[in-house]
Amino acid sequence: MSQQYIKEIRGLTSDAISTPSETIEIDCGSYGVPTGIEIVRVTVKQTAGSATNFSFSIGNKAGFATSTVHEKYLSGSTASSGILDESDVSAFCMTSDGGKLYFKFSPDAGSNNYYMYSIMYKR
Repeated sequence: MSQQYIKEIRGLTSDAISTPSETIEIDCGSYGVPTGIEIVRVTVKQTAGSATNFSFSIGNKAGFATSTVHEKYLSGSTASSGILDESDVSAFCMTSDGGKLYFKFSPDAGSNNYYMYSIMYKR
């Protein structure tokens, strides 16, 4: 049995996120092949913008829609002044055919929202 390590991907959105939701692509380091992973923790903080609340979702297909088989995790909503820390995610999923996950931010207003994020997962 191989040993699993927790990996972390962190970053800042480089473009302003607006309503409706926009998605960023996250490479899970599986060298372009689909891989089974467990998402264990996700933390998001709004760093700028006019949204008063936000949430996020994670999917395994570019442009995935909410409430479809490609949406693998949907967070709760939090005030933009707070940190959205989903610390017991335990979402098991396959990455896309190219080894990617897609992170969709959902601010409730504005076109000028920026976020800092951390996604921890096991592969």
